[in-house]
Amino acid sequence: MEKEGRAYAFVDCVSPIREIEENLSVIRECAQTPADLELRITTPHKINTNDEELIEIIEEAKRTDKNYVFEATLRGATNRKTADELADIMIYLFRAVYEEKGIPFRGEIRYEEGGKYLFRR
Repeated sequence: MEKEGRAYAFVDCVSPIREIEENLSVIRECAQTPADLELRITTPHKINTNDEELIEIIEEAKRTDKNYVFEATLRGATNRKTADELADIMIYLFRAVYEEKGIPFRGEIRYEEGGKYLFRR
């Protein structure tokens, strides 16, 4: 079975999900992300998992007003590689949404490695 990388970005975003999704193809093109990277945008309240550490991270995201979760998966990649691709998307999202409005970006990217969720720095 082929390995699938997974990473999460928890962000405080001023734009509605619909607006982000409408611009996502341009953002992905600018970020030059792989075509088979799947990206789901949702809210922390809609993530369903039994992973206790991820549940704690989601609860922290709720407490710190991070209203969106970007869940990325990439076949044949490590979780770290998937987190790197997701970071590229976040850079271009920042440029498209925040920079022109003069709003600071608040977010973090997490991925699992060795049984622990790490920050992508």
